[in-house]
Amino acid sequence: MTRATTGVCGAVALLALTSASVAGVRQLAFPARDLAWDAGRSRLYASVGGAVGPGGNSIVAIDPHAPALDTAPRCFVGSEPGRLALDGSNGILHVALDGAGSVRRVDLDAFVALDPSIDVGTATHAFFAKDLAVAPDGSGVVALVRTTHLFPFAYSYVDDEVAVLAGAAVGSVTAEQVEVIGFGATPTRLYGITDGAVIRYAVNAPDVQVDGFQSSTRSLFLGRPAIDGARLYDVDGRVSNLESGAVLATLPGIDGHVAVAAAPTQGRVYYVTANGVRAYDATTFAPVGTTDVPGVAGDPTRAVAWGTSGVAFTTSTGQLFLVGDDLAGCAAPLDCDDRNACTTETCDGGVCGHTRLDCAADECLVNACDLALGCVTNAGPGGGACSDDGDPCTVDVCQDTGCAHRPIDPYEGIVYLTCGVEAVRGLLAGGTPLCESGCVARMTRALDATAGAIARAQGTTCGACRAAYDRVAKRAVVLLGRIGRLRTTTPVERWQPLYRAGLHLQDRIATASRECPEGKACSR
Repeated sequence: MTRATTGVCGAVALLALTSASVAGVRQLAFPARDLAWDAGRSRLYASVGGAVGPGGNSIVAIDPHAPALDTAPRCFVGSEPGRLALDGSNGILHVALDGAGSVRRVDLDAFVALDPSIDVGTATHAFFAKDLAVAPDGSGVVALVRTTHLFPFAYSYVDDEVAVLAGAAVGSVTAEQVEVIGFGATPTRLYGITDGAVIRYAVNAPDVQVDGFQSSTRSLFLGRPAIDGARLYDVDGRVSNLESGAVLATLPGIDGHVAVAAAPTQGRVYYVTANGVRAYDATTFAPVGTTDVPGVAGDPTRAVAWGTSGVAFTTSTGQLFLVGDDLAGCAAPLDCDDRNACTTETCDGGVCGHTRLDCAADECLVNACDLALGCVTNAGPGGGACSDDGDPCTVDVCQDTGCAHRPIDPYEGIVYLTCGVEAVRGLLAGGTPLCESGCVARMTRALDATAGAIARAQGTTCGACRAAYDRVAKRAVVLLGRIGRLRTTTPVERWQPLYRAGLHLQDRIATASRECPEGKACSR
């Protein structure tokens, strides 16, 4: 996928925020239209319309763990950003642009908007994206409800469609009255929620077809339900199986207009009302706690879970609240565990801190972070060359553990001999001369003669290979004899390494001669 950037936004551009806090609750004074939680980057993304003036028509990246929320990075995306859908596997946030009738993508690592935008209209209709969902398999497939209007529960649904985007390919099917969509546990199952039914769609991206229908009375005037796998958390507190329609439970205490947030990693589901937040166990469906939220004006419109036990929600009057047990303070880092193995937790002065792990890559290893495992290492480029260790008798190659320096073996032919020559040459040329210049010159000529014999042996067939190696060996004997004469004139610590290198070269010549396979050349 081409990721051309606009160059007009980035993580350094800041949008001023103000906040007013009470115990465990923070209210941010700017009107968010939708929210998405990014566990991998510990960020909460909010879409902000143009009504805020400077800094509007943007995505704002909020760190809800931060002790102060005076500023936050923002990224300009275009006219009236609305619904958000996070593709965590590919680091992409999909943004519905209500003013442009398109979907814009944001690269979350660089925090820049990507071009081009995806037009959701057709040749005959101007459409808008009423809801978005991302396939759970990392394929980048996006589903949306596209409509000719942006007013919930409008009288005319005749042109509404559920569309599936797979790269440049688009498939669609009529979607009368669908307000909420979500993928199930697989990319082949999509659900649409209406006032009177659950519609099941079969997806073979980009193709999408209706695959089932289950009547179920609800009033979406009372809020926004949540889809989690094949489970629906309805606005009246019913929990049902989206495939069979069976009611699994009815959560107690649900009354009035709600926004629902499913939190599978927390093992919870949250129901947000105008009075506060109710939390339920996602397995037993038992109530696990409530948090009163003062100052809520209007109805809750959108809720998402974040961190260990946090929930954020928006209201119909443009408010944004952050609610969470970890906002109320901590005594130890363990109290701040966000169930994200890609972050490390700190507790400083009762305030939780979450720092993303630095899974640094090197020349051989491509490192990534798994939310459950933390830093993981994937070998790559696998077998390619890496940094030279300076030893001519090793091969520098990438392996699973990083850059390895393995000894050259006889089957690597002439290279096996050349490294021995270079080892001798390095000792002969390095440091203070071992003897007078004429002596060094004679050893150098003997070394060059050995190297020349090796070069001439290269490419000969195995039938002539041993004869060629015999000639190499004769040159090496001359070389070793010249080195041996140093014993009477040079301290042992000076001549012995060179003599051992010469012996090693002779051993290599003998080994290479024995290992030459029948029908093969002296080198490969």
